[in-house]
Amino acid sequence: MNASVPIISALIGAVVLVGGAVSFALTVLNEFFTRADSKLAGNSQMMAAIFSDRIVQNAEVVEAMGMLPALINNWLTRFSSRTAPE
Repeated sequence: MNASVPIISALIGAVVLVGGAVSFALTVLNEFFTRADSKLAGNSQMMAAIFSDRIVQNAEVVEAMGMLPALINNWLTRFSSRTAPE
């Protein structure tokens, strides 16, 4: 057995330990900085889903009354700014 093997093993272990600590720290920081945006995106998605479900439920009325263009404009006004990439 070579005398350098324990030194290399300890070095690899230290690198893995530091890498794990850095990975954990980045995960915590990512959660901290993106929590509010994720919550806003989730709420916006929920509102958009409810809005579209109501349109689908009333599809015949929407079509009969010619309201589709107005609903599309309403959708774009309400949700396009929330879904646009930054």
